[in-house]
Amino acid sequence: MIRHLKLNAYASSRALLYGGVVMLLYVLAACAGGGMASYTGHLAKPESIVMVSEGGPHELQWQTNDLTIDTLYVLENGALDLAGTVSLQNRLRHYPIVAYLRISAHALDADGIILGSYPLWAAGQNNEHFFINWTFQRRFPVPANTRAVTFSYRGRTRDGGGWGPARSRQGDSVSWDFWHTP
Repeated sequence: MIRHLKLNAYASSRALLYGGVVMLLYVLAACAGGGMASYTGHLAKPESIVMVSEGGPHELQWQTNDLTIDTLYVLENGALDLAGTVSLQNRLRHYPIVAYLRISAHALDADGIILGSYPLWAAGQNNEHFFINWTFQRRFPVPANTRAVTFSYRGRTRDGGGWGPARSRQGDSVSWDFWHTP
């Protein structure tokens, strides 16, 4: 009888260990933006989809309440070239510091299904607007059936708060988190 209890205690410890490893792998996959947390295969929001044409260069503008992306693109031979600028809308421009901002581009098929996601641009961390290079130029390998694009982003702006230079202010800071999913 005692042997049987030890075996069950060992089996439950092993199951707990394996369960912990599975949870850790899930968290790591979610943080990396791949695997189970990926947008690939999901339907993009119809209001954010911009249809693209082969060849180019073509002009493209994509806008939300938070930011605008103006770009020239070329789509040919399984590659999407994007060159343009990011600009914040007025409601975010009055915050002097961009704590972080990351933008991704997403290739879509004709039905709006996300085929792939690509990091497009990042602002860095805790920069004032005039220190940020708001331009980008990227080339992505995209599936042959790419017919549209959309974008997603996550960012935070802040006022700094307190007294002293903007980069070292402490205290009563006000920040604004903003995001858009594809």
